[in-house]
Amino acid sequence: MRALVGGTITQYGPACRLELLGNGPVLLQQQTIVSDGNSDLQLWPNPNNGEVVNISLSVSDMEDGSATITLYDATGRIAFNRTETMADGLLNVTLDLGRTADGVYMMQVTVGGEIYNRRMVVSK
Repeated sequence: MRALVGGTITQYGPACRLELLGNGPVLLQQQTIVSDGNSDLQLWPNPNNGEVVNISLSVSDMEDGSATITLYDATGRIAFNRTETMADGLLNVTLDLGRTADGVYMMQVTVGGEIYNRRMVVSK
């Protein structure tokens, strides 16, 4: 689970206690987080010059499906979001980062119930 605390997004943790205050509707999802140090998600070039980034991901035991690519800025806001088709468990796509400001980002690729993360630096 990740939390937004004082404008900063925390690191992923295995579990937490969550107390909800108020009467609004609540939606909780459980997903498997694949460690950003050991996954098959690759980004290059990284650091990036703000032009294009190549994304490659191989997911075993998957045939065809889709992947949601989300780029988060340092405050946790979504800077980019797109869904791509995967064939035979492979994702290979190039994204244009021309409108992306300099900074540190988290690239997140969601496939089924699994989330793959990589940090990315944009420096023009």
